[in-house]
Amino acid sequence: MNVLALDTATATQSVALMLDDELVASRSTRTGRGGHSRDLLEAIAAVLRGHGVSVRDLDGIGVGVGPGSFTGVRIGLAVAKGLAASEDIPLHPVTSERSLSASLPCGLTVAWAEDARKGELYAACTTSGLDAEELLPLDTWTPESFARAVSELPAVRELYWAGNGPAAHPSLLDQVLPGSRNLSSIIPGPDARGIARLVCARRIAGYPASGVDARYIRPSEAELGRPGAHRAR
Repeated sequence: MNVLALDTATATQSVALMLDDELVASRSTRTGRGGHSRDLLEAIAAVLRGHGVSVRDLDGIGVGVGPGSFTGVRIGLAVAKGLAASEDIPLHPVTSERSLSASLPCGLTVAWAEDARKGELYAACTTSGLDAEELLPLDTWTPESFARAVSELPAVRELYWAGNGPAAHPSLLDQVLPGSRNLSSIIPGPDARGIARLVCARRIAGYPASGVDARYIRPSEAELGRPGAHRAR
């Protein structure tokens, strides 16, 4: 299976290419303001060109749908939809914590926490690997409630943190399992390699481009002003 994957949910832009179910290229770039809109198409073109393939040679396109930066997710999803629609290629949506888990070796307990601003986190806790088990659901949490929920998980002896949440909220590491390891310097966040592996392993269904939406979780500013709007845990 030939799969192009991309993720722009955070400041780290990642693109990966698998040909015949083998990872042949990946690139990960820390972007500045406006970097995704400026650089993503060229990054994709470079990866495809480097292996002599075009969009029409792809069997599927995997895309990170968040949560994360609203703008970043929108840009990545718009580009992926455009490419998929141009050649009628299935589009495979993958959430941030799922792509991260699939990028890591099996058997780890991973707490993914990304700063959502306003004193909140996008966070989830899963096992690692292609068939990750959800231990805490992907949602918007306060740092205190997520740290408490993680600390109350049964039979977790060793915990691995990922995402920029611990850097933004250092108390997370202090409150949960002394000796927990922070993987942020190794895998800074959602990763296109994990997305590509999930798609090639047939773990993520494909849809027409028009049927794929972002997973923002937190409402927009306008929606937050409405009665009954979702608040963090």
